[in-house]
Amino acid sequence: MNKKKQIPLVVLRALEPFIDKIGENFISVESENNLMRFTDVDPDSEFYFNIENYDIKNGFKVLVEYRPHTEQNVEKHRTWIKGSEINTYFTKWVTLLKSYDKVRSPFDDPIIESFRDGYYTEFEIIDEEKDKPLIPKQILLLDAYFEKIENKIDEHITDSNAEQIKEIKNDISELRDNLSSKTKVWVVNKVSWIWAKMTKLGPKLMKDFVNEGNKQIVKESVAQIIEFGKNLLS
Repeated sequence: MNKKKQIPLVVLRALEPFIDKIGENFISVESENNLMRFTDVDPDSEFYFNIENYDIKNGFKVLVEYRPHTEQNVEKHRTWIKGSEINTYFTKWVTLLKSYDKVRSPFDDPIIESFRDGYYTEFEIIDEEKDKPLIPKQILLLDAYFEKIENKIDEHITDSNAEQIKEIKNDISELRDNLSSKTKVWVVNKVSWIWAKMTKLGPKLMKDFVNEGNKQIVKESVAQIIEFGKNLLS
């Protein structure tokens, strides 16, 4: 049965502007339990915005749940709003995400964040492609590259970096599990964080894995799939 044609047209028209929503701070994700779902692009964040349900009996309304609620409250908030107010609530939520990304805190690692920002800016994905998934060839190439890292990174474990390498392996596992279900911008963000964490651990990991990634990208013509800036490939 066509699920689209089980939903009133007025609801579909209200959701339509959000289908191609693209942002540096959030991604759209599939959800069986919501009409639409957006999450913070940070994979470690619990922030999200759900459009859960609708009601057209007494005027068109939608049920939304989002987190954080306000600048003063990081907990989730669930409420019915007018269909015409979706963008207002969504924009406020995105503004909170941007504020979190800009503000400095004692919990940040400025070194890793700097490396991450550097790697992220080397990717060039046009806006029309950011919210699209990878194609099968991309998925297989990237999976093979990160499988190689996952299998060899234990050779670099020391008493001082065991916890960090465990975290990197968890990140790689999450990335590989989601290569076929997440958007390009999510993948790029995740790759950038992984490379940043390896870079902080020193030149040995950089030489063995980050530079190897560049070689692999060039060798397999991945530059035609996920466009990198000239600096990364030079």
